[in-house]
Amino acid sequence: MTLKSYYTSEQRSETRYSEFDIGVNDNEIAQNIVLQMGTVFSDTVERYMDFLTKSYYEPIEQLQRVTINSIGKTISNLKEMRM
Repeated sequence: MTLKSYYTSEQRSETRYSEFDIGVNDNEIAQNIVLQMGTVFSDTVERYMDFLTKSYYEPIEQLQRVTINSIGKTISNLKEMRM
């Protein structure tokens, strides 16, 4: 069995500017912050899901398919030997 190692590196630098009216209430400020954080995290979550799919789940699915096919062939060979 051959083990594969995966490595990823990400470096990100970003500056965001926000303007708030001094006279707005706390609820509006909190709502604006939540909306802005949603855009930041949606990109991060999407990239992380892509990374997990390509680097973790796809290799596992490939290994599963190969294993199931190998087991199926072995069972078929054993059945042929029994006849």
